[in-house]
Amino acid sequence: MSDSAELIPLFSTPVFKARIETHSITPDLIDELEYTLYPDGTGKRSNNMKVLLLEPYAQLKSDIEKYLNTYVFDTLKVGQGNLVHVQSWINLHDPGDHAPKHHHVNSCYSGVYYLQADEEDAPITFYDSNKTTNWPWAGYKEANAYNTPSYSVTPKTGRLLIFPSHLVHGVGQQKKDSERITISFNLQATQSFK
Repeated sequence: MSDSAELIPLFSTPVFKARIETHSITPDLIDELEYTLYPDGTGKRSNNMKVLLLEPYAQLKSDIEKYLNTYVFDTLKVGQGNLVHVQSWINLHDPGDHAPKHHHVNSCYSGVYYLQADEEDAPITFYDSNKTTNWPWAGYKEANAYNTPSYSVTPKTGRLLIFPSHLVHGVGQQKKDSERITISFNLQATQSFK
């Protein structure tokens, strides 16, 4: 673009993607928790809704918090306040399970960490609720961050995604013959100075 033209990415909704290579969460730690089937039958979640506050999860929580601070304070440039843990839980998705479109309430920032997943599992898809069903009006030859009404991220063990809680997202049906295991979390921002 020339000096007289500028593209303004108005009202951006950034999704932060990172990797946490190592953690101490073993299958035994996952299995010792109790789980409840979601009311719509799409998967199971841990009954404990604060798993990241459990001692065996402390290092993973610390690693996630480093990236949360980068996202909130360095990328979004939030100038004051602190992040407060609201919820964190484990999701178990067996073959045939999925996560319907939803968003998270009573929090500012949400995320998912893939404990067990691979690139053949269904991706998480984020949806732009500002784009109407007939978007784009004239079609486009290549999808990008400026024109697409949805964006998918391939799952992979160790992948961390952080996003605004209001962002609608869902996961397609687990077609592989293995379980997809994730930790989801919600955080609220306080008004006190950091």
